[in-house]
Amino acid sequence: MLEGYSGQTTPLTVRAGERLMKSWRLESSFGWYDLRVECVSDPGFLQHFAGHLESEEDSMSDPAIGAKKG
Repeated sequence: MLEGYSGQTTPLTVRAGERLMKSWRLESSFGWYDLRVECVSDPGFLQHFAGHLESEEDSMSDPAIGAKKG
């Protein structure tokens, strides 16, 4: 799993039939998230999740807007 704002990769193992819950702190990205999920055993599998976690707090534009992504 690659986190787009930090560039940090988090390897996780999920076996067939299992569920996994993982959470990240979003304060440094002002509530924005950008995650890619890939599968070692299926190189064609890719899920990309990106967006903003809404709250009652004031918000800020995406801090990575316009940034090149790999």
